[in-house]
Formats: sequence, C-alpha cells, structure tokens
Amino acid sequence: MRGLKIAGWVALGVVVLFVLGAIAVVAFVDPNDYKDDIAKAVRDRTGRELKLDGKLSLSVFPWLAIETGHAELGNPPNFGAGPFVAVDSADVGVKLFPLLRGQFEVRRLLLDGLRVNLVKDEHGHTNWEDLSKSSTSTSSKDTSTTSATIAGLTIKNATLDYRDLGSGTHQRLTGLNLTTGRLGGSEPFDLDLTTSVDEGEGSAPMHLKLKSQATLDTQARHYGAKDLSLDVVQAPAKAGDKERKFQLQIPALDADLNQQTLDAPKFVLHAAGAELTGNLKGEQIVNKPRFAGSIRLPAVSPRDLLDEMGQASPKTRDAKALSTLALDANFKATGESVSFDNLKLTLDDTHVTGRAAIESLKDKALRFDLTVDQLDLDRYQEPEQKKPAQKEGGVSKPFELPVSELRTLNANGTVAIGSLTLSGMRMSAVKLTVDAKDGIVRLNPSQAKLYGGAHRGNVVIDARGDVAKLSIEEHMSGVQFAPLLTDLFNTKRLSGLGAATAVLAARGNDTDALLKTLDGRMDFELSNGALEGTDLWYEMRKARAAFKRESGPAPTNTGRTPFQALKGTGTVEKGVLSNRDLQIDMQYLKATGSGTLDLNTQAVDYRLQTTLYQVPQEGAGSEMKDLKAAEIPVRVSGTLNDPKIRPDVDALAKAEASKQLDAKKQDLTEKLKGKLDKWLGGKKP
Repeated sequence: MRGLKIAGWVALGVVVLFVLGAIAVVAFVDPNDYKDDIAKAVRDRTGRELKLDGKLSLSVFPWLAIETGHAELGNPPNFGAGPFVAVDSADVGVKLFPLLRGQFEVRRLLLDGLRVNLVKDEHGHTNWEDLSKSSTSTSSKDTSTTSATIAGLTIKNATLDYRDLGSGTHQRLTGLNLTTGRLGGSEPFDLDLTTSVDEGEGSAPMHLKLKSQATLDTQARHYGAKDLSLDVVQAPAKAGDKERKFQLQIPALDADLNQQTLDAPKFVLHAAGAELTGNLKGEQIVNKPRFAGSIRLPAVSPRDLLDEMGQASPKTRDAKALSTLALDANFKATGESVSFDNLKLTLDDTHVTGRAAIESLKDKALRFDLTVDQLDLDRYQEPEQKKPAQKEGGVSKPFELPVSELRTLNANGTVAIGSLTLSGMRMSAVKLTVDAKDGIVRLNPSQAKLYGGAHRGNVVIDARGDVAKLSIEEHMSGVQFAPLLTDLFNTKRLSGLGAATAVLAARGNDTDALLKTLDGRMDFELSNGALEGTDLWYEMRKARAAFKRESGPAPTNTGRTPFQALKGTGTVEKGVLSNRDLQIDMQYLKATGSGTLDLNTQAVDYRLQTTLYQVPQEGAGSEMKDLKAAEIPVRVSGTLNDPKIRPDVDALAKAEASKQLDAKKQDLTEKLKGKLDKWLGGKKP
C-alpha cells in the first residue's frame, strides 16, 4: 500500500512538473521569436516560402494550442510567386493529458479566410504534387497506432481556385463555409456546407448547400451519410432568364472500402419541376468500379422543363407535341461503358422499349435494339415546313445534313417501328439497321409496308470528305401511288397500283445540292390507274372537232384519263429524269413517247405519239372513227403537280392533210391507171 502511495505521489509530481514546465514555456517563451526558424524549416523541407505576417499565440493548459494571424504558403518553383495557400487566421489545439497517452483530441479547428490556389501547368504537373509525395513518404514511415479525434471543423469564407493552363479552364469555389460535428471514430456527425461555384469571371455562379449526418470511420475504411440533401441554384446567365434549381436527396448512403461496396437504396433528384428517382449499388469501387441500379421519371412536360431551365421551347407543327415525357429503365455503368436495359421511354404518343448502351465511352460507341409503337416525325417539324414557302423554280428551303455529327458517329443497332410518318409518307412494320463508323453511315437493310405494298432499300452516306456522298437503292412493289404521291409531293395527278426501282447517287451537304447532282437509273410500272385532272379522250375529241370545224363534243369531261398500264425506264443526270420508252395503254388509245422530269423544279416536258385503235360504235366518241389508226401527237408540259396534257392540233392538221394528199394521190393514180389500161386495151396490134 505504501508503495502504491509513493508511486501515486511520484506520478502526481511528474504531472505537476509537466504543467509547471508548460506554464513556464507560455510565460517565458514567445513563439513570434521563432517565425524565421519555422519559415526556414518549411523551406528546407518543402522548398516553399512560408510567411507568418500575423501574431502567433500559444497556450498550454488544458489545451496545447496555437493561434495565427495572416499566413501564406508559397508555390513550388516554376509556378509563380503567388501563394499556394493563405489564411487570415487559424486556431488549433490538442488536449494535453490524452496526448501523454498517445491520443490526439483536437478541439474545434477554425480556419478563417482560407484561400487555396490550385494550378495544373501545360505539361500536366500540379502545384501540390510535391506535397502529396512528401505526405505519402511521411505516412509510410509512421507505424504508430495513435488515434485522433477532432471536436469539429469550422471553415469560414474560404475560396478554392483551380486553373488548368493546358486546357484553359478555370473553376472557383467562393464563399465556402463548412461546419462539422465531432470527427474521428465511427460515430456519425453533422455536416453543413455552403459555397458558390463558377467558371471564372463573368460566368453565372451555382450556389450549393449540402447537409447530412455523415460517418468517417477511417480505421475501418467505412463511410456513410444519412439524410443527405444537396441543393443547387444556378444563377441566370443573363437578364430575363430564370434561375435553375436542383435538389438531390439520398436517405442513406453506405461505402465500405474494405469490401469495395457502395449502396444507395434510394435517391431522388428534383430538377426543373421533374422528379427522377432510383437506386444505386456499386462493386469493386476502388479497383474497377461497377455500378448498377434503376431510374424512373414520371410523366412530365418537356416544354415545362425547358421553360424552367430558361430555354425556349421549339416551335412545332403540332402545338401539342413535346407535352409528355416519361422514363423507366435499369442501368449498369463502369469506367468504360453505360447501358440501359428494360428501357421504357414515352414521348407524347410514342412508346419506346428495348435496350441502349454506350459500349465504349472512349470511342462513343452507341449500341441499341429498340421497338417503337408509333412515331410521327412530321409533328415535330417547324410549322412552316408543312407547306414550305416556294422559292423561284418551286424548290423548298433545303435541309442541311449534319455532316460533322455523321463524321464522328459510332453507332450500330436496329429499330423496329409499328407505324412511321416521315416527310408526309406513312409507313408501317418499319425495320431499320444502322451501322455508322469512321464517317460512313449505312442504313442497310431497311424495309417497310406502305400504301398497300412493300418497300426495301439500302442507303449509304459517306461523310468522310468535305462534301457528303449519298448512295440509294430503293425497291417498291404493290404500292398505291395516289396516296403515296399525295403525301410525298402533295399531288393527286397520278393513281394506280405499281412498282418502282431506283439506283441513285449524289453529292452535297443539303437537299438542294443532292438533287442537283443526283445521277442513276429508275424504272416504274403502274396498272389500273389514271392520269388525274385531264380527260385525254375528251381533249382529243375537241381537237378533232376544231380541226374539222365542227361543233365541239358535249361537256362530258371526266377530269381523268384511265389507263390499263403505264411503264417506262429512265436515267437520272443532275437531278433530271430522262425517259425514252414511256408506254401507256388506255381504253381507246395506245401511247409511246419520251421526255424529262426535273426533280429539282418538278417541271414536266413529254411528247407522246398516240394511236387510236378502238372507237365506240355509236354515241360519244364514235365520230373519231375517221382517225382510227392515225398517230396523234400529244404534248405534256407544266409541273408534276399541275401538268398540261393537250393534243398537238397543228401536228394533227399536218397528218390529216398528208393523209388527204395521200388519198388524192392514190385516187389520181387509180384514174391514170384506168385510162392507161383503157388506152392500151383499145390499141390494135
């Protein structure tokens, strides 16, 4: 017992001596006398200059503490003379008695007016990499098992400035204020942070506010957050714009670096009036991160989203377009790829399902397999594009090809569309395979049902050069041409059931240039149709009456010329179709001819030779029997939308005059022959 008492008194004496010594240090030692020594030690160890402009204050009991005024730590060589870190004042203290047991109990650490200037030079070197190497070297030599706790951290009015001289970018955190609860161990602590982020002078700042109850168990390498809330307000970029608000809420977040796992069972993102929810799990988050989860966006108006984000909504032909957007999908992500499975996307009346992925973030390799129930692309065009203003010559405003985007596009996949409307054309059962890489885009094969028939084709766009090259191979069969031409060219001048084939090539970066350079060949064949707008039989009866100087036929104009067959082949050169073997079989007429159709202006110029091979026995048209077997020229002019089909009366007159002359010649020949026979027969031998 007596020995224990003696030991106790000795220990107490040591403590008293230690305390008295500490008091003596504070009483008789002024730390300001050692500023130069401290600066020299820092310079010798780091090669940096330390400036201690403010007063140093030292206290010992019960905290071994130091307070500083203004202080600066300089940059390493080659990074300029400006400070790397500066602080207006700092206060840090370590509890004395736990320190004797190898435990660090730090009272609240206060940094006021902290300014950190981070720089990466043109060669990729940073002005902090030497400190990180020094810190790593020091920590590798420290094998002690001392523990440390901090009563809290307070940072007031701090600024963090980052410049990348290689890329020319500049980001700043200003007005940074941070307050935490007790740090160290496995107990959660409160975290409250506010700051503003901008990209240098003149940019619109983002204001951030973060609150959470966090856990930082460094010994167990276990980190977490509870009731995490991040609010972001984007200031308007210019007067009249709206500020943008975002909020991320994560009820629970857990990261275990030993197990390399991350778990966020739920997150909610509020942005521009929309609410995106989901969950996230991570594996191998240290070595080779892999993440998986789901996202869901309930129905929201894209127009309202754009308005909340300060963006003008596009003008569309259909005012109700862009009124509904919804999304539901599972996702997977790594450092190299992102994929969406069980994708369900809704845009207005269109529903998309399937899979989409960026298989290589480095190469921007897009892969997809999508099914679309219905899609009307025309409703999303600008209103004036429905009936575009015509320029001289009848050509509408050209559509620009996105050549730059096509040049870098890396995509491969298939799309199946139940019904599609494009440029007025209505199709169903559309299947399209896309293969785009290295500036060459192949839509091959494509197939669809349209207007009672079928379509199949191949399209190749070569965007590698300054001017794009287009190759087209199209086949249509069993197609009703009346609704096709109505929707495609807004014309009702031709009807019939038919087929067409086209093999074409063109050069240009817009539709004007492509049409002007279009070359290739085409063939077409229609049956049981009609040339609408003109009754050729009636016009020929009128022409005959005018030629014969007879009264015209009764007004029985039907406004159409039915035919049993219409076919031909042609070549295309610089956007003009030349056809030399047109054949038309009609009820009373057969026609052959040649001509041109300018696809740029839709101008038509044809000359036909018609032959009357059948005439009604009585009634309307029976008067045409005197022209049976005669070749009657017909001229077709105007435009595809408004053709003019007229018999050539002058040519008809010449033909009739020639016929009468031939008849007179024949009659005269017969008379001369009769007289000659009579004369020869009456002559005596």
